[in-house]
Amino acid sequence: RVDPLEYVFRRSWRWGNHHLISLAHHLECKEFVSQHFYNSAVDLLWVTPTPFAVFAFDKDEQRRQANKVMEPYHQIFLRFFTSSSRHQLSLRDLSSIPRVKALTHGGSRVIFVLLYSHFVLFSAGYEALLESCVLLLWGISLALIEVLQFQAKGSIGQYMNIWNGLDVILILTLLIGLLLWWFLVPWALSEQTVNSFHALNLLPCYVRILQIFELSEYFGTLLFTVFGMAQDTTQFLVLLGIISLGFSCSLTPILYPSRS
Repeated sequence: RVDPLEYVFRRSWRWGNHHLISLAHHLECKEFVSQHFYNSAVDLLWVTPTPFAVFAFDKDEQRRQANKVMEPYHQIFLRFFTSSSRHQLSLRDLSSIPRVKALTHGGSRVIFVLLYSHFVLFSAGYEALLESCVLLLWGISLALIEVLQFQAKGSIGQYMNIWNGLDVILILTLLIGLLLWWFLVPWALSEQTVNSFHALNLLPCYVRILQIFELSEYFGTLLFTVFGMAQDTTQFLVLLGIISLGFSCSLTPILYPSRS
């Protein structure tokens, strides 16, 4: 007997190698994602290691149930050091579970921002040198991740979104700022100039943290609402700017007849 959810995750070349879930996201089918079976499929995807089809639809019932990791995070952490069952998942499999990846990636992002903030605001001397080396390695690793994401997407159009755009900006600014701090201070640039460069880069770093809240039922909805309002406001400001420019060009010669 085939689990009906298995059909939801079967990919088809006719749909550009999409399965129903990814195709619904790609086409923004709101009615589809509001269905109960969609929530069941996503809940299963959230607690299952990758490759999903291998673990979620294993023919061994006992092993398939063991593949679903739904316990609290502290118990998941203990799994890394215990092997109490013959169906125990490996370290690689545990690390590939979406809910575990969300926790580790979010925690890593927060630690990076805190370290970067300390470097910009408080560090000096050998402490600043040590933190700059750590940030350089961290920035290079983040850049490699972005390269892998781009290769997986295949085109700039599919790769680029607001979060990846912020990643590109903050990674390039971080790496360029560190290289300037190492090689051009104080001979060609002042330390204050480079510090200002890094300080401005903290803004996209903190905005980037907002992606963590997408996983929250409450804050995720609020975040999408705010972004939607910002998009509508931007479009309104474009129209308002054109009208304002027209009024200013019309009224300026009347109010100030002299060209001097």
